[in-house]
This record gives sequence, structure tokens and C-alpha cells, in this order.
Amino acid sequence: MIDEQKILKRFNSLTKSERDELTLKSQEEGLRQFDEFKKSYLVGECYLCGKSFKTISKDNPCLHWLLRRCKFKTKYFPLLYNKYGYINIAAFLRWCANMEKPLVNINDLALEMPKGKVLSSTIKWNNIEWTFDCSESDFKGHSGTAIEYPHYHFQMRIDGMQFINFNSFHLPFSNDDLFALSMSRNHPDKFTHDFGSFGMGMDAAMEIVSENPEMALDIMTRSDDEADATYSISTLAIAGDGEKISGDLIAELIAESRETKVPLSKLMQERLSKQTTIRTMISPGEAVPEIASRTEHKK
Repeated sequence: MIDEQKILKRFNSLTKSERDELTLKSQEEGLRQFDEFKKSYLVGECYLCGKSFKTISKDNPCLHWLLRRCKFKTKYFPLLYNKYGYINIAAFLRWCANMEKPLVNINDLALEMPKGKVLSSTIKWNNIEWTFDCSESDFKGHSGTAIEYPHYHFQMRIDGMQFINFNSFHLPFSNDDLFALSMSRNHPDKFTHDFGSFGMGMDAAMEIVSENPEMALDIMTRSDDEADATYSISTLAIAGDGEKISGDLIAELIAESRETKVPLSKLMQERLSKQTTIRTMISPGEAVPEIASRTEHKK
């Protein structure tokens, strides 16, 4: 494991200006890499190796293999995870998922993470789903076994069929992984780990809503297909004492929402009587994939 005290000592020796500069450089590097990724992605090429998604070379393992546009086989997977750490793999897949459908393709909701998990998330892209899973015992390593090193598990499904199983491999965390995960878990007041604005998933999306629901409603637009929406919105209107809510007005607001794409909840807040109590609940949409569950073997 990493030397946390040494890292903390180094961190505490930095001035605020130096810390801000490091953060800015990290953000700029992330933006540079994503720009390169996006340009290549849009023409069906990989920004890492410069080749088409349809190509594969065992002499040069590359993350685009996981998109399965080439003849990638399960037995080649160790070539990938021995070259790339968890953060590299997850970031690439998150970027791909968000190019297809921002936020909603990534279920990393903390509320849905099973108890005792360090990692638990499912990412969807086209006909593929990838799931990362790591328990506390995995993160510590299974003492006295051949897998006593910190590791995580990975599942890949294609058209709902398993291609890589959770129990097939024990993927080692890289030093960068251990640094990011350990320091953010043990010292959250000083260190945070996320995948930036381009790798955000539903956990970040719901955090935005919880911090400022009014602003969230202001920037939301109605979806013609609820099954494809990022959020699911339900609204309850309770009439004040001695008043009634006009059914004709509600029908008008529904029609206006369909035409203007303004969420019905927002229109109700603006147009119903001030004596009417309006309660709106915003939750993840139906399109968010379920986090695939992994059953750990008891020893």
C-alpha cells in the first residue's frame, strides 16, 4: 500500500497557490486528453493507439478492445489490465458512454452501492455493459492466498450475455489507483477522486439536483420518451383550504409542456395558485442501467 503519512506531509507543505496550480494543471490535462479522445472517437478511431476501433494488435494492448468492435477475446483481457489501471480503464469507458448519452449511461449512485463496497458501478454503451466491483476485502487483498494484493473485479456483458465474468480475473490496482482511492477515502477533507466533468455519471447528476433542485428544473427539458430520460420527475399538487385545482388548467399545462419541452413541474409551480402546495420528486430515469451484482464467495 502507499505511504499515506509521507503524502500528507508533502501535501501540507504546499501553499494554497501551489495546490491550486496543481489542480488547474490536472484539469487542463484532462481537457486536453478528452479533446483528443473526442476527435478520434467521432471518426471511429482510438486516441490512445491512433488506430481504428476495428483493429487489434496483441503487441500493443489498447482500451478500445473493450468496445468489442474488433476481434477481442476474453483470454486477451489480462494484456489490458496488466497495462492499464482501474482509473484508466474506467475513465475511457465513461467517456465513451457519455459520448452516446451523457450521465444516464453510468450508474455510480452511492445510494445503490451495496454495503461494504469500495467500488460498485455499471457503465452502458450501445449493446455493452461493463461493471466494476471491489469489496473491502478485495481492496486489502486476501491474506494467505495467491491474490493477497489489492484488486477489483470486472464484468462485461454483450447483448445481455456474459463475456467476462466477475470471478474470472482479479485485476490489480495500479499505484495511481491506490493513491487516488486510499487518499480520497481516508482523507476526504484534503483529497477527492472523480472522473471530471466528462466522466460524470448519475451520482454527480443527482448531487446537482440535491444541491439546487430549483436550478435543476430551470435547465431541464421534457423528454418525449421517458424511458430515455436522465431524470424521472413526479409532482404532487395539494390545493389550499377552500380552493380547487382546475382540471382544464392542468390539461393546458400538460399540452404546453409537450409543445415547449418545459417540465410540467416547472409550469405548475409558475401557474398554479400560490396557495397550492407543490411537491416535486426528482429521481434517476428509467434508462439508467442497474448495477450488476456480484456474489462473493465465502471462505
